[in-house]
Amino acid sequence: MGHTAIVTYLLENGAETETATMRGETALHLAARANQIEVMRILIRARANVDAKAKVSSLLLFVFHVFILFWRWLIIFRYIRYVII
Repeated sequence: MGHTAIVTYLLENGAETETATMRGETALHLAARANQIEVMRILIRARANVDAKAKVSSLLLFVFHVFILFWRWLIIFRYIRYVII
């Protein structure tokens, strides 16, 4: 549920579409990440910048994701080795 009525109300009462979080994400970024298609449509109709860039780079997020996956597999491997031996 994307709370389209709330988004519409906020936009009608002067909320700006380009206000960003500390990570540089706009409302459009957050709606896209949450897969809120209707909210995205409302924001785009309100002229939200579809080319806005967040401060956190995709490469940094990718490296962090790979790091987490590595540790998960390491923990699983250690557990399996402990159980087998």
